[in-house]
Parts: sequence; C-alpha cells; structure tokens
Amino acid sequence: MKKLIFLLFLIGYTAFAQDTIIKINGDVVVSKIVEIRSDEVSYKKFSNLDGPAYRIQTKEIAEIIFENGTSENFIEAPKNQKTLEETKSFLVRMIEQHCFERGSDVRRYRAAFEGDFLRLQVMNKKGTSPVNGGLLWDFGQVHEFHRVSKREVGLAFINIWLNFISDEEKGTRKKNKLVIQVAGHDEADQIVLALKHLNKLLVAEKTPVERF
Repeated sequence: MKKLIFLLFLIGYTAFAQDTIIKINGDVVVSKIVEIRSDEVSYKKFSNLDGPAYRIQTKEIAEIIFENGTSENFIEAPKNQKTLEETKSFLVRMIEQHCFERGSDVRRYRAAFEGDFLRLQVMNKKGTSPVNGGLLWDFGQVHEFHRVSKREVGLAFINIWLNFISDEEKGTRKKNKLVIQVAGHDEADQIVLALKHLNKLLVAEKTPVERF
C-alpha cells in the first residue's frame, strides 16, 4: 500500500513538473531549466523555484525531458549502434578485440551479456580459457564516467565507477571502479561512447520509481 501511495504521489508530482533531468548514473532531477550551455546546464529545483540556481555539467546528463514533452539527448549514439542489442553486440566485439586486463598486453577480456549485466572474464595468455569467473557489471547504475586516460604508443585506460554484483546468489550490489586497458586511443573512445549509450538505454527502460 505504501509503495502504491508513493507511486501515485510520484506520478502526480512529475505530471506537473517543468523539466526533468535524467543523469547518466540514473538519478532524476525534477527542475526548471534556466539555461543550457555547451558544457553545463543551469536549473532551479521544482520544489523551490524561488530558490538558488544550480549547475550540472552536460557530461553528467543523459537526457532532459522538457515540460512540453520534447526531449534533448546529451549522449551521442555510436554510429549504427542505436538499439540495445546492437550496442551490446558492438561492445562484446570491441572489448574482446581490443581490451586487456590492467597491466597486461596478452591477457584479453572475454565479454558476454547476461540480461542487461556485462560479465568480464580475464583469459589466459593463450586466450583459450578464462582464468576466473569474472564479475557482472551493472551499466544501468553508473556513478561516473572518467575521461579516457590516453598514454603513449596507443595505450589507453577506461575508468568507470559503477555497481557490480558482489554476491550472485543474493543479488547484492556494490560500487567499484572498473579499469579496462585498451590497445588504441580511438578504440577506447568508441568503447566509452558505446558504454554511455548502453547506460542511457538501460536507464530509459527503468520506471520513474526505479530511477530514484
């Protein structure tokens, strides 16, 4: 009963909201947009329109849904990778071709989606079998995408704070930093762009209650 009351309250509250900011990490901000610039968005909280204006960087925003029902997407989709299944397939191929365990240039990753969770396993040096069971990463709950760390000789590192399944039997989730070593600067940029698009698609699938 309490969940039903909360849901009805949320629906009623957002129905009269001016604008809705959906962040990359899944958070939702009910607001009134003041100004949109190339690097940041200025807004006021809908619960306090006479209060101060707040700022949020555009790199933290997945989408803004405006009062009139239109929306603006702040994550550019990878070329020809618009659907969820296409994006998953693209990521599996790119990760297995270009990604390695941190500190190694021979131990590649095996990537596979189990539902909406991405399992990453480290392969042996010959690439014939995994050396561990890997971890399930939840890209529907990303806390922060760092900029790609680009080194010399085409080496790059992807750094992302997000949730992973710490206990698969119980479904327990914990926050952790995922670091992926990538052979190729352009390849690292493509993978991060696809992961951001994946996050946007997964967040869009959630109900308003699940986003909070």
